Amino acid sequence: MSLPDDLAELVQHAVRDDRLWITPIVRMEGLYSARTRAEHIALEAELDALRIVRNDRAVADGAMRALPNWPRAATAITAFRSPTP
Repeated sequence: MSLPDDLAELVQHAVRDDRLWITPIVRMEGLYSARTRAEHIALEAELDALRIVRNDRAVADGAMRALPNWPRAATAITAFRSPTP
């Protein structure tokens, strides 16, 4: 499974520019989603490229304020989600 090309390009630029940070919870959830040991190792290597942001109320409030500014990304992310079996 992969991201749509336009969204993948935005994500790659954000990672290269050090603008894409994740919380420890996002990292743990991502690693938990790995189905095999090999998948876990590969995902861990990719997540290592991202910086960890502190996870407090100020960060959560800032993220919620940013959401209205990302309608294109939100639409692409929603379209990317697959239904849960």
